[in-house]
Amino acid sequence: MSTATIIPLGWVKQADDLDSLKPATLLWQLRSDLNRSGGADAKGWAVFVLHGEFESNAKHYVVHVHGVAVDDMIDVVRDLAKLPKYESSKQRHPSDGVVQRVRISRELLSNMPSPLTYLAKSFWPARWLGTITRNGLVYVARERVSRRIPEPYHARWLCWMDRWDWRDMVLLYGVHVGKNGLVAR
Repeated sequence: MSTATIIPLGWVKQADDLDSLKPATLLWQLRSDLNRSGGADAKGWAVFVLHGEFESNAKHYVVHVHGVAVDDMIDVVRDLAKLPKYESSKQRHPSDGVVQRVRISRELLSNMPSPLTYLAKSFWPARWLGTITRNGLVYVARERVSRRIPEPYHARWLCWMDRWDWRDMVLLYGVHVGKNGLVAR
């Protein structure tokens, strides 16, 4: 079992475009990409939950999924990085600020169930991303502490979230919810 964070190309949305964001569309795109990476034939399962972070300087939302993958699905998630919209950026300053699009844990999960509850956070934080110049070199800096999304963006996010059901934010791949919990296919 491994955890993953996935930020496909095109999932960074300007604050003014939040209303046009449809969770089901994003998750169906991810499902299709998992199929292209061999997920349809893989043993195991995965669960992904839609999440986002507001980048205060650029005034955009970095929409992504947090997930957990089991057995062969770990390799399927890793293979997403071979698809063009999941390739890590070679540039120091990619246009949308995302350098690594697929991050997957390499260590065994411990302190259960904490890594699993991390998938579904109850809020979207705000952080700034900027550059710092030292000795003539430019470094990308990201705020370490998350904070509340500033107004009026926070109110707009709350209104957007109110439009959706919890099930709209979750992609179950190779697993479904049964009477006693998750049931693998």
